[in-house]
Amino acid sequence: MLPETFELWSFSHALAIILSAGLVCALISIRRHPPMSLSPEKCDRILGVLLLVAWIGQTVWWAIPPRLELDKSLPLHLCDLASLAAPFALLSRQRFFRVILYFWGLGLTSQAYFTPTLQEGPAIAAYWLFWLNHFSIVGAALYDVIARGYRPTWGDYGKAMTALLAYGAVMFPVNLSLGWNYGYIGQADPQTPTLLDVIGPWPWRVAVMAILAAIFLAAMTVVWSIPSRQLIGRPRQ
Repeated sequence: MLPETFELWSFSHALAIILSAGLVCALISIRRHPPMSLSPEKCDRILGVLLLVAWIGQTVWWAIPPRLELDKSLPLHLCDLASLAAPFALLSRQRFFRVILYFWGLGLTSQAYFTPTLQEGPAIAAYWLFWLNHFSIVGAALYDVIARGYRPTWGDYGKAMTALLAYGAVMFPVNLSLGWNYGYIGQADPQTPTLLDVIGPWPWRVAVMAILAAIFLAAMTVVWSIPSRQLIGRPRQ
């Protein structure tokens, strides 16, 4: 029988990582070498529609009583917004959605694969919904980078950080007034071990989180610019 509870680095954890890795590799391969009936752009559209349907389905699932809990069920976490950006990154020509998907999704939400805030095991639907949500973000971000060739710029970094700070400016007082913890910038601690355990008490940890995010997302930008300078010998235009 499948376990009903989740344990870090257990079979349940490994299962999610292996399935996610296999699926993203398959999607990238199909996009790079599509069947005769498909074009790369059609692959993008199909995946984008599937991701949008998945986002709507998950949002509705958590909004139905008795699962509805206002402090947990609303699509207000960074991962919820990043997973909403994912289909639009594939379906539209708006670069902003690709920026959010790369920086918020691959940069920040990917932490869920290492320290997931999850208690349910594979025998419970919540387990699969959690990993579907996070795969739709991280998987789509990898797909966009590897298969579609997205490359971040410093302008993209600025937009991602501006959006992140705006999110914090809105959610911090909302969390404080209602006792919520969306974005993990509220007073409550997650019920499972995360990096929050080592970066200090609230509210000071919110500032530390912002600084760490700024540094890490900057590194995710630098990693694309340094090789080009080494190979070409001049700054990227």
